[in-house]
Amino acid sequence: MLVYALVNLYYDRERAIANEIRMSAAKIAWSLRTIFNSPEATASLRGINQQEAHSRRVLEYCVDGCLQSVLDEYAHILRESLGLLNKDSIYV
Repeated sequence: MLVYALVNLYYDRERAIANEIRMSAAKIAWSLRTIFNSPEATASLRGINQQEAHSRRVLEYCVDGCLQSVLDEYAHILRESLGLLNKDSIYV
C-alpha cells in the first residue's frame, strides 16, 4: 500500500522499485504501526469489534477509511507543494 503511494510519485516506473522507495515505505509503515499501537488508537479501535484481534481491526479501519487514497493524495499534495509536479522524477 505504501509502496504504491510512493511509486505514483514517479513517471519512470523502473526507478520506483529502487531500494530508496522500499526503505521509505518501510519507515512510513513503521510510523503508522506506532500510531495504531498507541493507547488512544487501541482504545478507539477496541470499540469496533472486541472479538477480533487488534491487527485485524486496524486493517478493517484502514480499508473502511480508504487509507490508500489518503496516502496517494498526500503524496501528490506533498510533491506539488515542493514544486516538483512537472518534473520527471522527485530527484532533482
